[in-house]
This record gives sequence, C-alpha cells and structure tokens, in this order.
Amino acid sequence: MNEHPAINIENALQVAETNRMELKSADTAIRTAEVFLRFFKQQSRPDISVSGSATWDQVQTPDSSRARGETGIGYINAQKSLANTFNSDTLFESYSFVFRRQFINRAEHARIYRAQAQLDQQRLTYDITKDSVDRDVNDALATLATARARVDAAKIRVESNRQGYDEMLKLLDIGKNTMFETVSKNQERLDAEFGLNIALVSYKAAETQLMFAQGTLPSEYPERIAPNEFNRYRLGLLKANNALQFFGDGKDKDAK
Repeated sequence: MNEHPAINIENALQVAETNRMELKSADTAIRTAEVFLRFFKQQSRPDISVSGSATWDQVQTPDSSRARGETGIGYINAQKSLANTFNSDTLFESYSFVFRRQFINRAEHARIYRAQAQLDQQRLTYDITKDSVDRDVNDALATLATARARVDAAKIRVESNRQGYDEMLKLLDIGKNTMFETVSKNQERLDAEFGLNIALVSYKAAETQLMFAQGTLPSEYPERIAPNEFNRYRLGLLKANNALQFFGDGKDKDAK
C-alpha cells in the first residue's frame, strides 16, 4: 500500500498515446487505408511501354552491297555461317513507344473515391479513439488528485487524534479525566486510522485506474502487487524470457 509508481502528470497523455492498444490499432488502420489509396491511384495512372527488335539476314545475293562472290553463294559450311552471324548482309531494326492512358474509367475513379472515404473514416476513428483515451487519462488524473488529497487529510486527522489520545492518557494518569473520555478518544483515533486505510485503498485504486488509462497496467501491475521479493524476482524472470503474454512489448534487460 505504501509503494507508489512515479507519475509524471506533464507527459501522462504522451504515455497513453504510446501504450494504448486502441490507438496503435487505429493508427495501423490509417496506414493500411493509405496503402490501399496509393494502390488504387497507381492503377489509374497511364502506362508507357517501349519495345525494340533487330534482324540480321545473310542474303548473299550478287547485288548485295556486301556480297561474297559474284554468284551469291553462301559460306562453305554451317560453322562459318554461324561464326559470321552478326556480319550480316541486311539489318532490320524496329522500335516502338506506346503511351496508354485511361479515358472515362468510372470504375477506377469509384475505387479511388471509396479508398479516400475509407481513409477519412479511419482518421475520424483515430481522432475519436484519441479523444476517448485523453478523457480516460484526465479522469484518472483527477481521481488520483482527489484520492491523494483524501490521504493527506486522513493522515492529518490520524496524527491529530493520536496526539489527542496521548494527552488524554496523561490527564488520566493525574486524574483529570475519566476512563470513559479516554476510551472515547481512543475510538476516535481508531476511526481516523480506519479512514486512512480507506483513503489509501482509494488512492491505490486511482493509481491502477491511471495505469489502465495509460495502457501500462499489463506491464507494471503484476510486479507491483507481488506479495514479496521472491515473487517479484520470479515475475521479472518470466517477463525477461517473454514467457508471459501481457508483460510489455519486449524483454526486460535488467532482469537477472
């Protein structure tokens, strides 16, 4: 009950934005919708294709500019013909450049509009989720502040009643008050201590509510409620070896 986590109120919202799974899921949905939108836009863009071809012929006609012999007879055997493949009589080259673009393709444009609408919807969902997380954190901070004030007031009341009870004992020893008055004062002291215990429980519940609002409850709560040092050591080992499903994002390097 007397162990309390360090709470930085200034960056409480930043911690929640980093750890709350709802925000991570909403952010992933946004990035997925952005990928789909880029894909559908890419599908509607123009296409360009370039192709080319070349043909070498060994014509061997007498009027060829590179004729071998007046009769136009080719090489003596296939090996020489193959060896002179690129020493051709004629060369034919062909190149083409094609530019294609879509014209009044309503289906592609509809898919783009739908993908854009889905992206806008996911962004709105993220904003709604973030507002909900911020509200949870602010409510938890307000509850925690109230609980802390109750603890401080309860401690003051306990101390005041303890001092009053001690004075009543002194007066009882010298016969200036009755046993009934002393017992009544002791009852007030016990009531004050009981109230302090209730305030401490409320403060601990407020801390837990804040850890939940920030998304750190799965990684912090088990070790905080461990009854002794051995259990904390055991939980640290399990966490370090990634043996527990809900203990943070990764292994704890400090665990030994």
